[in-house]
Amino acid sequence: MLKNFFTSITKSLIVLLVATLIFSSVTLDFPDLMKGLFGDIFAYASPSVQKQVISNLAETCSSLNQGRSNSLSPDLSRIGAVCRDYKSGKINDKEFFFDVIGNSLPSNMETPQIGFFDKYNKAMNYLNSNKMIYFLILIVLFILLYLLIMNLKLFLLTLGGISFSIGIIIMLPYFAILAYEKFIGFDTTPILSSLFGAGNVFDFKAGKKGWVNAGLELEK
Repeated sequence: MLKNFFTSITKSLIVLLVATLIFSSVTLDFPDLMKGLFGDIFAYASPSVQKQVISNLAETCSSLNQGRSNSLSPDLSRIGAVCRDYKSGKINDKEFFFDVIGNSLPSNMETPQIGFFDKYNKAMNYLNSNKMIYFLILIVLFILLYLLIMNLKLFLLTLGGISFSIGIIIMLPYFAILAYEKFIGFDTTPILSSLFGAGNVFDFKAGKKGWVNAGLELEK
């Protein structure tokens, strides 16, 4: 009985450490996270609000004409290029929205050092800097597991079970999201409308200094 208990504990520790090691290798790219977040907000909103937002963004493009492009910051020039691509039909509404968002965010934007993000960065930095320790611990746990089982065939079967458990842990969040979307569905219409409704399009001030919901104002 005691042997089975220690075997179970060892298996659980292996699953936990391997899962932690896998997730620690996936760093949080905050600019991409923000672009993806806004892209999802747009994708799951109602078509009528999507059209309204695209219309508002398209109206701001009229100020980014070729005659003034040389006096604009690199950020605004790229947005102007996106506007021209959209007007010429090279990109669709979703690509237009996503590209405007992407070019409005500062390229050197850093993860906020507050709350969850601060703890996440510290944890990820520590894990990524000490992976060798985790590998050593895993080797010790594998040896301990084998000594507890003392049967090669059963040991390999146990490793297969551990691999399956790790796969479930990794895929479970994705399955949960898919199930929620299928049976309940996402509706980001109120969010998109409040963020990018009439009069709430981006304010691209001073190139990379930021953006607020107050309407587009070009650098003068």
